[in-house]
Amino acid sequence: MDTETFKKVFLSYHRKLYRIAYRMLQDTSNAEDVLQETYIKLWNKRDELENVDNTEAFAIMKDTARRLKSNTATPKQNSTKP
Repeated sequence: MDTETFKKVFLSYHRKLYRIAYRMLQDTSNAEDVLQETYIKLWNKRDELENVDNTEAFAIMKDTARRLKSNTATPKQNSTKP
């Protein structure tokens, strides 16, 4: 998959992937970091992506699996003092 095709396919899902990451993390910076890491991993595996029928589902699955595996999907705890 060349650069232009990758951008066309995956950047079209950017907003949706960001919303999913943000809902899970409840933090803008962490959601952006997770999404960037997901794009890097997808780019590094771009040759394998040509055989994927549903790239949107694949990207969401990769993103979610990575966050769950690394435990970054846990929202930040709000510390409140009595």
